[in-house]
Amino acid sequence: MKKLLGIIILILLAHAPTSAYAAVGDAVGAIYSTDILAVVNGVPMQSYNIGGRTAVIAEELSAGMYGFNHTYNDNERTLYLQSGFNTNAGNVIVERGEVGEIIGNIYETDIKVIFNGREIPGYNIGGRTAVVIEDLGTMDNSSPNEQYGYSKYLCNFTWDNGTRTVTLNSFTSNYSYDKLLHYITYTLSDNVITAAYLPDNMYASGMNVSLSEEAYKNKLYQIEPLYLRINGSSTEVGLMYPYLTDENNLECCTYIDFETLNSLTASLKPSELIPYSETMSRFENAEEYSILSRCETENYTVMFVQFKNKPSDADDVHLVSVRRDGGYVTMTAVSSEYYTVFKTEKTGFDKVKASYGPTAGPHGEKVNFNTEFDLNMFQY
Repeated sequence: MKKLLGIIILILLAHAPTSAYAAVGDAVGAIYSTDILAVVNGVPMQSYNIGGRTAVIAEELSAGMYGFNHTYNDNERTLYLQSGFNTNAGNVIVERGEVGEIIGNIYETDIKVIFNGREIPGYNIGGRTAVVIEDLGTMDNSSPNEQYGYSKYLCNFTWDNGTRTVTLNSFTSNYSYDKLLHYITYTLSDNVITAAYLPDNMYASGMNVSLSEEAYKNKLYQIEPLYLRINGSSTEVGLMYPYLTDENNLECCTYIDFETLNSLTASLKPSELIPYSETMSRFENAEEYSILSRCETENYTVMFVQFKNKPSDADDVHLVSVRRDGGYVTMTAVSSEYYTVFKTEKTGFDKVKASYGPTAGPHGEKVNFNTEFDLNMFQY
């Protein structure tokens, strides 16, 4: 009986996976070519067959077109991948391979792969790391993100047998300040956006973001609804999730329904804009303001105005364009603590050049910042 048991143990050892005993760098498997086309966030990508599944190169996911960023920490022996912005680079041509041709080896590795905050199997295929699309996109009832259609890695995938195409989609941000109404000031606090019409704030300043570490320290990479709150009423306008940057700062990835957001915030702009005379009377009040430079165009008055009640380190000098038909915008704001020269001059039809300084030039000489504005490009 003991002899039979010994023979069984020897047979089991002989058929045990070699990778269990492999040293780092040992070949432990093969990579095969495939005729399957991989599409990642709308862009074709070179893929490989590993164990009958479709793999892509992790480092190439951050090539700028696929919507990811990657960093490698050699001290931790860890490769980090993070969803970012989907640039949708356009036409990328990827040739399909032959089926079943061995094109390389898989090597034993001690490098970990962290994908959107979660560890995922990674495969060393000769100095590069492969990850499997099916691993990234499979729903396994382990994450609350699945109620929004994403796996614990913030991905999903589909397979089209007719075209032999596997498609991987990740939660990427679609945020762009160009999509916002530039005359509205937006603030995102945790998962709530508030908005206001504040023409004293700088035009097209984007969205100010503030996240509570206490609220999100245990909810990293967890999707939740994004709301717009106006006059006490909340409307869902997208999704967001928090994450930590390489510098350990708390930030968020947002996907916003800009059509809904803009249709609701447009109503914040008054139907009748502040008359020209009223705006000019305000800024000509010497007790509160000082006009440092002023010029006139066909339809506008442009001024550098210093706000006397603001501290000098709080961008107290505003470049203001006042439209004679009503309304005004703040084109830029700087601090008088750092700059003492402010000039405006007309350069064309409703065009001005604004200058402020001085600052150090490339050779140490004093120069000014100069910007030309087409005043009709702003929304008043």
